[in-house]
Amino acid sequence: MGCSKTTDKQPKPEIGKKEQIVQEVKVTIQRMHVDGDHLTRVQVTRKKEETAAKTALLALLELPSDKNYFNPIANSTIKLLSFVVQENGIAVVNFNEELKKIKGGSLFEQLFIGSIVNTLTENQEIKAVKILVEGKPIETLTGHLDLTEPLKRNENLLHK
Repeated sequence: MGCSKTTDKQPKPEIGKKEQIVQEVKVTIQRMHVDGDHLTRVQVTRKKEETAAKTALLALLELPSDKNYFNPIANSTIKLLSFVVQENGIAVVNFNEELKKIKGGSLFEQLFIGSIVNTLTENQEIKAVKILVEGKPIETLTGHLDLTEPLKRNENLLHK
């Protein structure tokens, strides 16, 4: 009579480890319209980040261009390095050096920066947005818009 050995091939659950639940939330972003002359308010559902504002910002930066909307940095080497909302209501958005390589005219610059500022200021705790590159202030992106001071929401960029 032989003893048969049984093996349990299923992994044993780790004690104290919780199953990670991915929460999704709806956020409002303002995307650049392909016609190149305005922003459009769009609601999207995304994986929830630490804050609704960061969730919205990442959605804006990561959603690819399509037949209606243009995103000049989706699938590029431009990366968000950090995002913080200060107590005074100023959101500080810090990009890598690649942001300085973006090209465009004055309307492009207004719409691109405006999409970031307007998306973040959809959140009522954010009053203005400061853009940094590698942790340092920049004067302008493509030579047309002053980025030395925090920027406030611009409703004029929205499609009426």
